[in-house]
Amino acid sequence: MKFVTIDFETANRNRNSPCEVGVTVVEDGSVIETRSWLLKPRPLVFDRFNTRIHGITHSMVVNEPEFNEIWPSLLPYVEGRFLIAHNAGFDMSVLRSTLDHYSIPHPRLQYTCSYLFSKRAWPESPSFGLHALCAAQGISFEHHRAASDSRAAAMLSLKAFELSGITEMIDIPRLLNTGIGELGPGIYQPSRSNRIRHYESTDARAITGDPTKQDPENIFYGATVVFTGTLSSMTRGEAQQMVADIGGNVANSVTKQTDYLVFGHQDLKLVGEDGLSGKQEKAMKMKAGGHSIELMTETDFLRHFEVEISLAVKMTLRYSLPQNIPARYKNGSTTGTGAKVQDGVELRFNEEVKAWDETIQVMTAQLGQELSLRYLSCVPEVQSDCRSVAHCEDFRTMNKYLEQRRDHENCGDDELGLLTIVLTEMQRAIEAKLLVLGSA
Repeated sequence: MKFVTIDFETANRNRNSPCEVGVTVVEDGSVIETRSWLLKPRPLVFDRFNTRIHGITHSMVVNEPEFNEIWPSLLPYVEGRFLIAHNAGFDMSVLRSTLDHYSIPHPRLQYTCSYLFSKRAWPESPSFGLHALCAAQGISFEHHRAASDSRAAAMLSLKAFELSGITEMIDIPRLLNTGIGELGPGIYQPSRSNRIRHYESTDARAITGDPTKQDPENIFYGATVVFTGTLSSMTRGEAQQMVADIGGNVANSVTKQTDYLVFGHQDLKLVGEDGLSGKQEKAMKMKAGGHSIELMTETDFLRHFEVEISLAVKMTLRYSLPQNIPARYKNGSTTGTGAKVQDGVELRFNEEVKAWDETIQVMTAQLGQELSLRYLSCVPEVQSDCRSVAHCEDFRTMNKYLEQRRDHENCGDDELGLLTIVLTEMQRAIEAKLLVLGSA
C-alpha cells in the first residue's frame, strides 16, 4: 500500500496563497518520510484570522521561496502518486489554483478524502475534523501546521484502512464508499462520497441554484442538506440558496436521503425538554441506527463557504445567551453566567490571563457594539510612550497563551476560535487607544 498525504496552509482567503505545504509518504503500511516547505505567497498578504489558526506570519516567509521555486522538489511527491488529504476539496483546490496562478501544468495524480472516508470508518463519531478524529484514535500532533497535519492524516488513514480491511487504494470506493478523484492536464474529477446523489429538493419554494457557482469540491455538492433552528449569520433561505448554488440540494424534512442537518438556535418554547428540535432528535436516532447523516453547527457549516462574518455574529454563533448554547456544550463545567460548556470550550483560562475572566464571562451575555465597548474599557491603560501593540503586557500574555493552547493536543477548534477572537479584539482595542494617544 502506497500513498502520500498532503496538507496546505494558506495566508489568506484566496486559494492561490499557500504559505506552507506538507507531505507524508506511506509505503507498505508505514510512514517513511514527512517533509514541508514554508512558502512566500504572491502577493505577500496575510489575513489575521489565518495567522491565528496556523501561526505563520509575514516575517516567517518573507525570505522563503515562492511555490514555483519549490515545485520541482514537490513534484516527485505528487506526480503519478495517490494522494490523500483531509477535506481534499480544499487542498486540491489550493493545488490547482496555485498551479494556475504560476502557469504550471497540472500533474497527473489520483486522490481521495480522509474526511469523507472517516465518516464511513467511524460513523458514530460526533465530529469528523482532523483534531477530533485523531484525539479519538490516540494520534497526537501539532494542529494546523502542514507537516504535522499531513502526518496525522496519514496515521488516521492507516487506521481507517486497517479497520475496513483495505489493502489497496482501489478498494476504497467499495469498502469505504468514497470516490477516487483524478487530476491531470485538462482533467479534473473530484473525489466524493459514493452515497451522495442528486435528489430533488423537497423545499416548498423549490430553490434553484446558479449553475455558474457550482463547486464540485464543496462537501455539500450533490448532498441533501436540511436546516433547523434560527441561524445567526443569515436567514435560512439565504443558507439554502448557498447550498443550491454550489450544487447541493435542500429539503425541509429529515429523511433517509438527508446527508447533513445544520442547526442554529432553537426556540425553547418549540423544542422538547432536552433542547432539541424534532429534526435533531430524528437525525440522532437515524445516526445511532447506522445512517451516515451528519449533524453540523452553523459555525461548521460556514467553514465550507467563503463568508465574511462580523465579530458580533461570531460571538453569537459561539457563545450566546446560556439558554441558546447548543446542547452539545451543556454537559461540562460551569461558567460565571451559569452556562455549561465542555472543557474544550471552557471560558476561563489559566492564571496568566485571570484578569480577563470577567471580560470573557461578559461574552456569554453581551454582543455587538456593547461588547466592543467593553473591550475598550477593559484593556489596561496604555502608556504614552507605547509605540507598538507588542508593548502591552496583557496582549503579550494572551498571545503567548494562544500559542501554547494552539500546540496543545486537547485544544479543539471551538476553544481555538474563541481565543483567536479574544486576541484579535484585544489588538483592535489597543490599536484604537494608540491612535487616540497619537492624535492627542
